[in-house]
Amino acid sequence: MAHGIDASTANHATACLWLGLAAGSPLINKISNALKSRKWPIAVTTLVQVLSLLCVIYLPMSGAVAMVLYFIFGFCNAGHMLNFTAAADNVPQHLIGTSASIVNGSMFIAGGLLVGLPGKLLAGTQELLADYQHAMLMTAAALAAALLIALLWIKESFPKE
Repeated sequence: MAHGIDASTANHATACLWLGLAAGSPLINKISNALKSRKWPIAVTTLVQVLSLLCVIYLPMSGAVAMVLYFIFGFCNAGHMLNFTAAADNVPQHLIGTSASIVNGSMFIAGGLLVGLPGKLLAGTQELLADYQHAMLMTAAALAAALLIALLWIKESFPKE
């Protein structure tokens, strides 16, 4: 809406985030298995999220463009689901549930911070497009940090068997 899109169209665009996630979740896993890699699908989907978010933040926006970019962002957000699979790949079978709960808890904590931070950054502003762009840069920065972690720290975990 900060780009001047009406509320109804903005709501439809937001729904495209969830539609993209629903479409991407089973496909990203199939891609990961076909490539025999967890690391690279996580890294590539994170990179595409950074790029699509920067496009949403800085490009002139129409409803259709917002819907496409939000669908792409949501689709690639499914890459984060591979973190559960990668964690399960790295522990004995009897600890898979524990690894999933640790990943889930970590994501909830990080997600809670990322949801609240833009609102905190908007407090006291005139809520102009530039204010929203500044606030959303924190999310882009968090995704960029996640990309660096994926590239530099995470080891490939796809089972060799």
